[in-house]
Amino acid sequence: KGYFSPSGVGGTCKPENQCEDSSRNNCHRDAECIEENPGYSCKCKDGYKGDGINCKNVNECSNKTLNNCKSDQICVDTPGSYECRE
Repeated sequence: KGYFSPSGVGGTCKPENQCEDSSRNNCHRDAECIEENPGYSCKCKDGYKGDGINCKNVNECSNKTLNNCKSDQICVDTPGSYECRE
């Protein structure tokens, strides 16, 4: 898996880019697909945690060390990030 034959009949196999099309890999929608030879790996995007196949939003507002909101601002968690509001 991870290789294909350009002629479709055999011969020299070439690496298949499984990151080109999300239907060719099992990376989570909130993860990036990283092409490897052979195959691929998945890494959760910034603001998400997990193994790349399962990614969950990090609530940056749950811990003051995860955001840079000022003491007079309200931290509002957003998908993959957060906002500091007055």
